Amino acid sequence: MKIAIFDTHHFERETFDAANACHAYELTFVESRLTRHTAPLAMGFAVVCSFVNDRLDAESLTVLRAGGARLIALRSAGYNHVDLEAADRLELVVVRVPEYSPYAGVRPFAASPGEFVAREGERARAFYLIQSGRVEIGHTAAGDVFVPIADVGPGEVIGWSWVLPPHQWQFDYRAAEAVLRALPARLPRLPAEDARTRARTPVGRRDRRGRARWPLNRP
Repeated sequence: MKIAIFDTHHFERETFDAANACHAYELTFVESRLTRHTAPLAMGFAVVCSFVNDRLDAESLTVLRAGGARLIALRSAGYNHVDLEAADRLELVVVRVPEYSPYAGVRPFAASPGEFVAREGERARAFYLIQSGRVEIGHTAAGDVFVPIADVGPGEVIGWSWVLPPHQWQFDYRAAEAVLRALPARLPRLPAEDARTRARTPVGRRDRRGRARWPLNRP
């Protein structure tokens, strides 16, 4: 069986491949979001796997059905991005994740010194807890020179830009030392204005020593 998996990233593919080891389905990973414009990429696939940022409107579903799709598998519990009436009309079966595990998506990842964790202006796709090491926050000036303006360390987080539109990184984040980072499955619940403030500033609140402190269990 051929399965097209849209809106995927390199760190997800290992998980998909491991889950597929005992099935031997033919998986094709597509980095692009699934929309009416990218739906033709699923031509010839019986199953299409979609994420929350995709747009499965009537036009997209019509293209998928014409291309041979029979099943839409959502990698989300929500389904408000899917035109269910159109799917029913096109005889497309839609399945979803019934609920999220509190451990889903938590994935350690190593960043080497000098490696950029995220670049300013890029789409923010993750929320990271730093387990060890340090990450410098700054801007890249003329001549591709990185100018640090702050740094964060173990127990601190980066990724508030993922919380609110336009979901773009507002700074460059570069590993200053070897770093282990993890993507939590669930974001801390924050007042909207607090989240907006943190998305615009590099280090947010600080303690008496001037260090940022963003515990994940803060209400």
